[in-house]
Amino acid sequence: MTQPSASVRTALDSVYPDSAIILYRSSHRGPIRFALEHSIQEGQNGIELGAGIPLTMESIAKALHDLAEENGVGSGYLPENVLARSPSQLCWWCPPGRRTLFVRGKDEKQKSFSVSHPGLVFKATPGDLFALAIKGNTRPGPDTECFESPFFNVWKGGRMCQGNVEYPDGTLIERIKSWESSFFDTLFTHSNAFDAVKYDGGLVGLWNDLVTGVIDTIPETVLVPVLKKGGCPLTVASFVD
Repeated sequence: MTQPSASVRTALDSVYPDSAIILYRSSHRGPIRFALEHSIQEGQNGIELGAGIPLTMESIAKALHDLAEENGVGSGYLPENVLARSPSQLCWWCPPGRRTLFVRGKDEKQKSFSVSHPGLVFKATPGDLFALAIKGNTRPGPDTECFESPFFNVWKGGRMCQGNVEYPDGTLIERIKSWESSFFDTLFTHSNAFDAVKYDGGLVGLWNDLVTGVIDTIPETVLVPVLKKGGCPLTVASFVD
């Protein structure tokens, strides 16, 4: 049996086992048919499972709610920039702004430059960060159209190439600033999608002009829509789903 991690073992020191949920399937890896909750009790041979009680939707919802509260995803005030959240995902909006970015070119020299960027929508999951662009300076709605990220180090579809960047631990709302720092304060080194923008020379041409000061703004006119299978534009609702 796999041993729990050190953090889990530490957490177990302050709690006690109360019950166990057993999921029943009709075949290996088949759909779950029902679940029983078994009390944990002392028996003649040590810890034993008591008789199973069928789980109701209410009891399942209560267990999930309690776990969400423990992981900082319970009910409470949601800042305006937060678009969606779950125990394993956090999505938020970053309005248009001006940032100092850092880039390293083929000459291995590191340079910094200031740029005005369009609005962005971020999605953080454990070990991954996604960033897409949107137009306008107001909070996006579910039907707002998403555009490819006009940044280096990002693949088409928005997934960031992590490289040696340290992502924050977890997806709590309080860590949004840290997640954004992982994105904006990274060392941008390469284009993952040449045609992510409509610009002479593609994304490389755009960034060359930004770094050399030919322009200091990423204009919305260069943004390229993100298309789903079938050619339909990706919306914020689909991105956060």
